[in-house]
Amino acid sequence: MYPYELLLCTRDLRKHVLLDLAQRQVVTRARDHFPVDDEEYVCLLVGRPWLSMRKYGPRGYLYHLIDIGHAIVNLGLVNSSRSFSCKSLDSPPPLRFQGVRGDVVAIGAISAECVGSVAENWTLVSTAGREIQLGRCEFEDWATQIIPPGKNRPVMFDALDTGEPDLAAYISQRKSASRFISYDRLAELKPMLSDGLDTTHSILRRLRLPQPGIHIVDQNIVTAISPTDLLSGLAGQRHLTGAEAFIVMSSPKASNNTAIDGTRQSLLLASGVIGEVFYLLGVRHGIGVTGVGGIDANFWNTLLSPGQQATYIIAIGNPVESDKFDAIYPGAHR
Repeated sequence: MYPYELLLCTRDLRKHVLLDLAQRQVVTRARDHFPVDDEEYVCLLVGRPWLSMRKYGPRGYLYHLIDIGHAIVNLGLVNSSRSFSCKSLDSPPPLRFQGVRGDVVAIGAISAECVGSVAENWTLVSTAGREIQLGRCEFEDWATQIIPPGKNRPVMFDALDTGEPDLAAYISQRKSASRFISYDRLAELKPMLSDGLDTTHSILRRLRLPQPGIHIVDQNIVTAISPTDLLSGLAGQRHLTGAEAFIVMSSPKASNNTAIDGTRQSLLLASGVIGEVFYLLGVRHGIGVTGVGGIDANFWNTLLSPGQQATYIIAIGNPVESDKFDAIYPGAHR
């Protein structure tokens, strides 16, 4: 279940449909008569943090921002629209968009050709209700205690539609490595790390997102860490301990870690962007990649510069096919 939703809107933003990723449904209001033959649409990426917060509590808001950063990359790469850009909108929708529950975190123009290519096994649902986002509850209001105040504007993901390398070709092959087995591939990782850092710097600049702190913990450091300490740092996720390296992303420590101000929100989105780029480069280089949000930050903080707080790590190495279970309790979540 994704902690965000995708909405397609007409260019005037007056009519919209929901692409429900969890249930593979396209939901429309019966009275809207949504046009299905337009060449281009506006795509809204709407944050629904309650989908993560109901399981992980306040930290789920962090996870939902990171996941949205991942999605921003893919939406920007697959977009093939040239004639229309959301930058040309007279008034881009604010984070709280009329008629939409949740935060509009990213926006971009997207072509009908791109949308129509993935329509198999989806169901069209027409509702007479006022809202197309159904089945939500008041628990979602909990997130308003964490959302930063102010009139923040969404990230324009169609800024990536500028001939980025062939990363889009790897989206359909991208997957999370189930487990790693130690096998000295550090020399093979170096080109991928260099390529990834260059690419993410370029993409973050285009998206106007800040650069989070990045620290590479390579095999030489990993092997010097006590296996017990490493397992603790990975919050008990034993299947990740065989990674050859970890990319640790961080932000400046905040006095109140339950509140995410605008700067930290942007840094968390940027961390997700970096994570997705490395997922796609992992396919290109034949290297296993797994994003890890469930960590013991205190362990990773000792490896960072003073004043930095670890928020997200990317494990990379030699993958092995295996079931991957949630560490909370056996059988809880694959």
